[in-house]
Amino acid sequence: MVSILAQERLLGAALGAIFTGVVVFEQRRSIYSLISQNQPQIEVQKEGKEPKLGELDSLGWRYSKKWEFSAHSYF
Repeated sequence: MVSILAQERLLGAALGAIFTGVVVFEQRRSIYSLISQNQPQIEVQKEGKEPKLGELDSLGWRYSKKWEFSAHSYF
């Protein structure tokens, strides 16, 4: 026969797993609904003018230089 303490631990683990599953499911549903609501806005932005390779702004240029430096120093 299983002790009361073991039963309480098993019940707590089961309820915790169920609660976590519900929370994860609700968060995923919320994220997917936000993505589906914003999907037409993303498609409109794709139709705009694409930046050319030489048209990097100063911020993009700085990040690309930092990326190159960190990649070269790592390898």
